[in-house]
Amino acid sequence: MGAALVEFNGLAVSYGPVPALAGVSGAFLPGPTGLLGPNGAGKTTLLKTLLGFLKPDRGSMTAFGLDPTRQSLEVRRRIGYMPEVDCHLPGMTAARFVASSGGSPDSSAAKATKRAAVMPGRWQSTSGM
Repeated sequence: MGAALVEFNGLAVSYGPVPALAGVSGAFLPGPTGLLGPNGAGKTTLLKTLLGFLKPDRGSMTAFGLDPTRQSLEVRRRIGYMPEVDCHLPGMTAARFVASSGGSPDSSAAKATKRAAVMPGRWQSTSGM
């Protein structure tokens, strides 16, 4: 399947005195990845640490050969993340959302806008994009 894109070893993260991750180790291989587990298992904490929003108390993590604690912006540029809470902005059309997000990492906002506007039946596009 290929080398791991994300690796973490002995990762520990706490919220004050409350441990959220306690010595977790693992890897994400290439391809779509989902995390399953009960509430409070540490899924969101792991992702927030991967994205550089939280700093580990101990252990290590690399993503694409980068350290998320020191290179979080570069890590975030390479990851597609779907948060657990809806992030819809009131009044924003789907076409405008695609255009503002730039579509996929390898496309420009202009290309994304054009693709969004020509996908019949998917979105209702308005001239006020």
